[in-house]
Amino acid sequence: MLPSPLTLRASGRLRPARPHGARRTVLGLGLAVVVFALGMAAVSLVVLDSVDLALLNVAGAACLGVLLMVPVLKTDYDVVEPISLVMLAVAVGVTLKPAYIAFGPPAAVDFLMLWRQEPAFLLNGAVLVLVGLAALSAGYLYALPAPRLWRTRLFGQDVWSRNRLLLIGLVAIGVAALSMVLYVDKLGITGVLQDVSRKRFYQVEGAEFERGALGYYRWGASVVGPVFLFALAWALTRRGRLGWTVVAVIAVLVAMAVVFPFFNSSRTKVLMILIEALVIWKCVRGRIPRWLVVSMGVGMLALLLVLTALRPKTGDLTDVSQVLGVDALLETTVGGRHFLDLSKTSHIVEGVPDRIGYQYGVSYVAWVFMPVPRTVWLDKPPLGAGPIIGREIFDMQRAGVPPGMIAEAYLNFGVLGVVLVPLLIGVGLRWVYETFRPVLSNAAGATVYAVVLIPVAWTTVTGGFSQMVVALFVALLPLAVIIVFVQVRKGRRPHAV
Repeated sequence: MLPSPLTLRASGRLRPARPHGARRTVLGLGLAVVVFALGMAAVSLVVLDSVDLALLNVAGAACLGVLLMVPVLKTDYDVVEPISLVMLAVAVGVTLKPAYIAFGPPAAVDFLMLWRQEPAFLLNGAVLVLVGLAALSAGYLYALPAPRLWRTRLFGQDVWSRNRLLLIGLVAIGVAALSMVLYVDKLGITGVLQDVSRKRFYQVEGAEFERGALGYYRWGASVVGPVFLFALAWALTRRGRLGWTVVAVIAVLVAMAVVFPFFNSSRTKVLMILIEALVIWKCVRGRIPRWLVVSMGVGMLALLLVLTALRPKTGDLTDVSQVLGVDALLETTVGGRHFLDLSKTSHIVEGVPDRIGYQYGVSYVAWVFMPVPRTVWLDKPPLGAGPIIGREIFDMQRAGVPPGMIAEAYLNFGVLGVVLVPLLIGVGLRWVYETFRPVLSNAAGATVYAVVLIPVAWTTVTGGFSQMVVALFVALLPLAVIIVFVQVRKGRRPHAV
C-alpha cells in the first residue's frame, strides 16, 4: 500500500530531533550553569567593577558551552557517555570557579586559587582550557569504526554461575580484609576521631620523593569495589529473589568498598563507586528510578560532608558550617584544585618553561615504572608530573598536584599539545563508548564499562595520563579474569542463573 500524500509530505520535511529524556535533562542543567556564570559576569562587572572577573565568568560559561554542543549535535547522546563526566569536571572546576573567586572566603581564594596573584593571572589559562575543550568536543563528535565486542567470549554469553560468583565475592572480602589490616599496621592509627578519615602516606627514608602510597596494599583493599559492581550487575539481570546469602555478600562488599576510601578520606573514590553503580543500573535496566537518584544524591552529599568534617582542621569549632564541613566542602570542590581546575591549570601554564621545562612526552610514559615499589627503588620516577608540579609550582615539599588534561598537554608539548592531545582523547573516548555501546545491556559489558571507562575517563581529564593507564590495568585485568571464571558455557548450566 502506498502512503497517503499527507504522509509523503510529512516525511519529506526534515526537522531536527527534539531533546528528550536524559539528554534534555543534561542540556537543561548545563544551560542553567552557563546562565548562572553569565549572570555572575554581569554582577562582577556592575557590582565589583572587575572586568577581569567578568571575562573569567564568560570564559567559564564558554568552556561548558562547547561541551554542551555534543548532546546538541549528537541526537543519540546518552547520559552514561564519558563526555558527561567531562561536563561535570568542567562545570565545577572551570565554570563555577570565577564566582567562587569573586565571592568566596578571601583567605581560601588567595591561598588555593590565586596564589597571591590577581584574577587577570588566570585569563591565559582560561583561553587555553577553552581551546582544549573545543578540540575535545570536536574529537568526540568524530566516530571511528568500532570492533564487535558481542562476538567475543567475554561479552558473547550472559549465563553466570551463582556459586562461582559467591566464591569470588568471599575471596575478595578476604583479600580486602587482609590488605586493610596490613595497611593499618604499616601506617598505624591513633584512635582519635579525626584520625579515622585522613590522607595517608608512608614515609620512605632516603627516597627523592619520600611519600609512598603503599600501592599494593591499596589495590588489595580496593578489590571489593569492582566485585561489588560486578555482583550488582548480575543481580539487576535477575528477575527472581536473590536469596539471603547473595544479599549478605553484596552488603558486605559495598560496605568494605566504602570503608577503605573513607579511612583514607578519598572522597573521589567513594563518589566513583556510587556513580559507577548508577551507570550499571542505567545500562542494565534502561532507566534509573527517581527514588534511587534522590536517595543516592542525599547519601553522596551526607558522606561528603562527613568525610570533610572528619579531616583535621583548625578554626572556630563553634561555627556550624565548619563543624558540618560545609565551608570545607565548598573549598575542596568549587574552591579546590580538584576536577579540571582552572586555577591549577593557569599556574602550571604560567610556570612552563621557566620553573618546569617542557617534558616532551615523559609524563605520558611514567606508568612504565609503576610495578616497582618505591621501597625497593628509592629513586623511582614519580607517577606522572604531579609531585614535580607540587614542588616546583606550588612549593609543596611532599604532596603532589595532578596536572589535569589541559595542563599536562601544555607541560609536554606547549600550545600544540593543548590542541592535539584533547582532540585525540575526545576521539578515543568516543571510540571506546561506541565499542561498548552494543553490549551495555549485557551485565559483563555494563560492568567493564562502568568499572573501567568511567574512572579512566575521569582520571584522564582531571588527573594525568599515567595515572589513567595504571587505573586501566588495575581495574581491567582482574575483572576480565573474574568474568571468564563465572561464565558458564552454553549447554552447561549447573548452578547457573
